[in-house]
Amino acid sequence: MSARIRPFRHDDPDEVTLVAGLHAGVGWPVRTFGGWAWLAANPAAGEAPVAWVAADAEDRPVGVLGNLRLDCVGPGLRVKGATGFSVVTAAHGRGAGTKLVRTFLTQPDLFAGWTLNANPAGAPLYERLGLSPWPHATHALKLAWIVDPVACAFGRALRVAAHDRRVSGMLGERLLSRRLDRTWSAPVADGIGPVVDFASGSAWDGYCQRLQGEPRLRPDRSPAVMEWRDADPQATWPAMTLGRFQGPDLMAHVRARLAKGNALEVTALEILDVDWLEGHDAAVSMLMAALFALARERGAAKLRLQVVSPRVLSALGPWRERARAEGGWGHCKVNWRDAAPDLPWDPTPFDGDYEICLRPAPAGERRRAA
Repeated sequence: MSARIRPFRHDDPDEVTLVAGLHAGVGWPVRTFGGWAWLAANPAAGEAPVAWVAADAEDRPVGVLGNLRLDCVGPGLRVKGATGFSVVTAAHGRGAGTKLVRTFLTQPDLFAGWTLNANPAGAPLYERLGLSPWPHATHALKLAWIVDPVACAFGRALRVAAHDRRVSGMLGERLLSRRLDRTWSAPVADGIGPVVDFASGSAWDGYCQRLQGEPRLRPDRSPAVMEWRDADPQATWPAMTLGRFQGPDLMAHVRARLAKGNALEVTALEILDVDWLEGHDAAVSMLMAALFALARERGAAKLRLQVVSPRVLSALGPWRERARAEGGWGHCKVNWRDAAPDLPWDPTPFDGDYEICLRPAPAGERRRAA
């Protein structure tokens, strides 16, 4: 069939339901009507569609590709980038995926379009359509630190035994710790503490302005952006942001959230962002130690970083040697435009779809019912 590509009607409940069926059909997290409305309120979105669909002859979606726009900033510079997310096509929508990716890549006014979360099946398609592995040295690398080896081993055995989706559905939600219901109690030691104020004029605001003045391209993390990120109506658990402080000033940060890939996977504390002011890379190792302690306290079986740049890899210090490599395919791909800024860009999961697409760990009554 020949599908027609058009903007997704995120304000149409029936269309949201049809797209939810596409995502549920491949076992991916489903975005609700309110969730799509939140995505559409992205401060960087402008007039761009929140997604495109491939529509059949009766105008029903047979494929979808999400479009998360980001403002990226540097000294005196603000440019648009975009990451494609949750790309899926129905069995009778053959060829729609290629059309959707081409539509995403040809949207105007971008310095680059990318995916940092390509799966093994889709990764070759992206390269055929003009996306290149990036960063060159680490585009296939994901890092994990095992917190609970027994739970991880049991989870692997359970997934092997229940490889059939019907069996998996019969087993229901597994590998949930009682400690998930605890509240965050971030350590305050060696200048490490939680960042809770993202308002204009806060320590966070000043830190981001100093980051923006360095000769490097970074995602906009301004108060307005962080307020929007923290308002996701489908987030089961709030994200935790930890900072390395010198007096009242912030020098480095990490951001993380509890997530669970599917019903038979262990809960992971997923690192969503990491950055620091030049000269303060030693803070990353300290922040990693604090995150590992938080993962253990909250019942996460692993701590994971799914987008790694050479800059972050170097700053991890001893944590680099302790890590277990995951992935193994080129999941980070980028399509550069001719007007790309002449500044280094070291993406983190914040630049990708991880914060909006990770499946949250069940909480409260949902966790107890499971």
